[in-house]
Amino acid sequence: MKILRFEERNESRSRLFCYNNTIINLNTFIFVIAKRTFDLKFEHVQILELSMKRIVFWTVLFGITVSASADSQTNFFEKIRKGDLIQAEKILSLEPELLDQKDSRGRSVVFFAIESGNTDMLRFILSKMNESATDPAPDNAGDYPIHFAAQIPDSRIMELYYSRYPYSDYLNRNGENALDVASRYKNTAVVSFLAAQGIEHSKMSSGPYTIGLYFGYLIISILMTIWVARTLFNNGRIFLVKMFSGEEKLADSVNHLLIVGFYLINIGYISLSLTSSQKPLDLAECIEVLTRKVGIVLLILGAMHFFNLFLFAKFRKKISNTFGEA
Repeated sequence: MKILRFEERNESRSRLFCYNNTIINLNTFIFVIAKRTFDLKFEHVQILELSMKRIVFWTVLFGITVSASADSQTNFFEKIRKGDLIQAEKILSLEPELLDQKDSRGRSVVFFAIESGNTDMLRFILSKMNESATDPAPDNAGDYPIHFAAQIPDSRIMELYYSRYPYSDYLNRNGENALDVASRYKNTAVVSFLAAQGIEHSKMSSGPYTIGLYFGYLIISILMTIWVARTLFNNGRIFLVKMFSGEEKLADSVNHLLIVGFYLINIGYISLSLTSSQKPLDLAECIEVLTRKVGIVLLILGAMHFFNLFLFAKFRKKISNTFGEA
């Protein structure tokens, strides 16, 4: 019996030893795998960190370069606009590529030379434009340099520009040529010069989008005015009857007078704001102009609505007290 127990103990100890060895080996294996994985992840983190540093470095460098270029361009345009010919020549000698660049409004260096009102500056820029043989291009608003020159009262600017670019057929987005713009700004000297060149006023014809804009604006605005007026008339009567202590005839009379004034003000504004200086050239532009005009009408209708509520509140404090005393 003792021998059997001893053998059982030995067998149990051997099993426990094997089990412990298995656990130790398993832990060692897991540790090795984890270490390798950690080392691999650490290497990936290092690579990723290095890549991010490079990206940040090049992004900052690109931003500094773009900012410096934009500052240089802005400084160049500002010198031209102020008529500083000496500084403009120095900057252009160092960075001749600035001559072909534009600002955020799409205006080239010629626009700024015209805006300066300095004939020497414009002559210098036009001489450089002769060398580069660059044709005039419109800005983002659709105005050509000749339209910009027509806004300057000094006719020498127009004469100098016209001697270099005698193209008078350019039309802006409103269908106006240089003579139309000069007439609108009442620059008589410029008008006389352009008329002497045989330039005639552009015959502006309203396109289908302009006609559609007018009809759409009138229909939407009038319908909205009628809807708001009927709402005020029907619901406002209840307040007026209560305010006038049940005097329905007096309440109806005041209600009609308020609605008539409401119609006169809103229809008058709709009539005055019917015309638009911007003539839409496509459907998208027509919708944009229509939305802007209708939005203004809606704001006015809302303001008139709250103004009527304010009047009702004022009437209730004064008139109802008067009828109560009677």
